[in-house]
Amino acid sequence: MVLAVLAGALAGASGVALIQTVAACRWLLHGAPAPVVLLAPAVAALAYGPLLVVCAPEAGGGGVPQVRRALATAEPLRPRVAGVKGIAAGLTLGSGGSAGSEGPIIHISAALGSALVRLPRVPATLVRSTVASAVAGGVAGSFQAPMAGVVLVVEVLLTGVSPLELAATVAGAVSGTTVAWALPGEPLRLPAPDIAGFGPHLATVPVALLAGFAGVSLIWSLHVVRRAADLVWRWSEWARPAVGGVLMGAAVLAVPQVGGIGQDVITRTATGSGSTGALLLLAAAKILATSVTLGVGGVGGTIGPALFVGAAVGAAFPVPGAAVVGMAACLAAGARAPATAVVLATELSGPGLLSSLGPAAVIGWAVALPLSGGSIFDPGRVVGRGTGRSFMAGVRQFDERVALERALDVFAERGFRATSMLDLAAGTGVQRGSLYHAYGGKEEIFLRAFGEYTDRFLAGARDALNGPDERTALLSFFDYCIAVFSAGSPSRGCLSTRTAVEAATDSPRVEAAVRVMLDKLEDLVHDALVAIDDGVELAVDIRAVARLVVTTTRGIAVLERVDHTPDELRAIAETLVTTLVGR
Repeated sequence: MVLAVLAGALAGASGVALIQTVAACRWLLHGAPAPVVLLAPAVAALAYGPLLVVCAPEAGGGGVPQVRRALATAEPLRPRVAGVKGIAAGLTLGSGGSAGSEGPIIHISAALGSALVRLPRVPATLVRSTVASAVAGGVAGSFQAPMAGVVLVVEVLLTGVSPLELAATVAGAVSGTTVAWALPGEPLRLPAPDIAGFGPHLATVPVALLAGFAGVSLIWSLHVVRRAADLVWRWSEWARPAVGGVLMGAAVLAVPQVGGIGQDVITRTATGSGSTGALLLLAAAKILATSVTLGVGGVGGTIGPALFVGAAVGAAFPVPGAAVVGMAACLAAGARAPATAVVLATELSGPGLLSSLGPAAVIGWAVALPLSGGSIFDPGRVVGRGTGRSFMAGVRQFDERVALERALDVFAERGFRATSMLDLAAGTGVQRGSLYHAYGGKEEIFLRAFGEYTDRFLAGARDALNGPDERTALLSFFDYCIAVFSAGSPSRGCLSTRTAVEAATDSPRVEAAVRVMLDKLEDLVHDALVAIDDGVELAVDIRAVARLVVTTTRGIAVLERVDHTPDELRAIAETLVTTLVGR
């Protein structure tokens, strides 16, 4: 618990620091000449673009997908991500980029929690709880809303929460909020609505429906703009945010309210200032400006824009509290997180609208279900689930199956140890930053590619073992293995054998994946021999035979690497089979 409290406190302080830094930058640019406003995002991007590419490509984008992956795999992030992300997000938002601070705060907090886990004598079993407590502290501190920090982590980021992880998350949220209270700065707070009668509650349904559609529009707009930018851009990734920064500046010049985080605009909007048409146009402008900012490679989050858009849409209804109801519905639709939306809206405005916020969040969430397969955190999956295509902020879209197959070729040629991310980028034709965003690093790419290789290899082995007798089945199995090892020019060899030699000291997860593959292969041979009833009595136990056969395939794989021909390898296999089952 001490580690959770410390992680939450550090993350809470970092969240406040980022928000205050952005506010200071926005104050410096307030009233600046038009050319300065126009070029400020591009100039800022010239600083953070190369920084991302050189120091931490995985620090780009919003941050939520990267943190989800870290929590799912219990793999800590690189600590440098915190610094790089903070600089990139601060420059993006401070120069006028239209996005939120919450995504970067989640990513920064997770990196700080990961740094604590790397301290001496901290067990690896605390990775998930420490990272979760840090994220809860960062979110809670930025909003000064402790319950929202807890619910967001549980609903959006974690799967299969244990009691220890939940307790750590609560401790981190409380400590993060406490630190934020002690630091300068005013959090986002909305005026408590003066509700009389049932009118405001009756307006919940139309407000929630329109705000839900606005949340879906944000998802789709993020997807369309990012995809269009990917199709157009053909040059270095580090320069992309700088060129797109001019578009950001133009958006801020046209509609100054959409620049930066926009907490002050949300507060003014929630008070009902502005006509219905102006508020709806403001919501549309925020959707477009956010999509441009993130689509061209800017670094920022999407929770803040969802709250902004929801508040503007809700405020277009002349009903007390409609802005808060719109925020809850839009966030629930965009983030697919109705519980987070209800709790956050309640903590920001008070409990007076709680009876309306619950139904509004459910309506917004329900509106989004049939209209989008993604969320504001992963808009690339907007076309539906299970498409096999990845799309992350500021990087090129690519076919995941083709990329993994090419990555497999690189690993087969160079080996796991010698392969670098640069090798994988060159071999797959995918930008290194894209690979970091989609998978997190070399080990994760290997595990994904090796998983597909394993499934394919085992399916072929199963077919080969489907023989009428033990001798035919085993010879067919060896022929299949030799064909796989000898395929290609030059031949690729056996990826699992080569990896097994390297992985013992390089990666326990890779070593475990190879062990599982070999165990499954042994089970296949064993089950095939058990299923064959040809009256031949083996000299040894069937399990021992299966283990010996698989071990021999490893030896054959090694001999293939030192220029043994397929015929020579088949002769070795035939000798073993004859020894085991006769002719």
